[in-house]
Amino acid sequence: MSAEELTDKQEMFIREYLVDFNATRAAVAAGYSEESARQIGSENLSKPYILAEIEKRMAARHKRLEISADRILDELRKLAFANMQDYIQVTEEGEAFIDLKSLTREQAAAIQEIKVDETGGGGGDGRRERVQRTTFKLADKGQNLERLGRYHKMFTDKVEQSVSDSLAELIRSARSRANANG
Repeated sequence: MSAEELTDKQEMFIREYLVDFNATRAAVAAGYSEESARQIGSENLSKPYILAEIEKRMAARHKRLEISADRILDELRKLAFANMQDYIQVTEEGEAFIDLKSLTREQAAAIQEIKVDETGGGGGDGRRERVQRTTFKLADKGQNLERLGRYHKMFTDKVEQSVSDSLAELIRSARSRANANG
């Protein structure tokens, strides 16, 4: 079956599924009953022609939005390796100064929050001066380093083991001989 042969409900299911990847919700939105939505959603996702259409539309979306594994990893890299020293300048008096005008696009990508507080302050002489305090927070370094580490399989909880084909064949052969003799 091809995309042209999809039923109206299957077409709507695919469109709705691509919103949040929730098959039950997509089935309900496509017009299936709430009682059967979970089962229908699961069945639809087991049909090769529906899966193929979902993959085709996802690939088109990724291309249109220029989403690639390289781009995602590059963004994670920006977040994970951002360093506060790249954002501040230190005055001769040892005070930190933030010059937001000189930020690069890469540096700006790692900023999670910027907050500006303005208050009036005075030195007791009756004059009020405007005091502006700018604070900013970078993205969570630890979380993004962990994401990159998991991508590179640095933090695996299970032991990955591979056995070459020739060694596996030797083991099978030895077991076979042991069974024949035993």
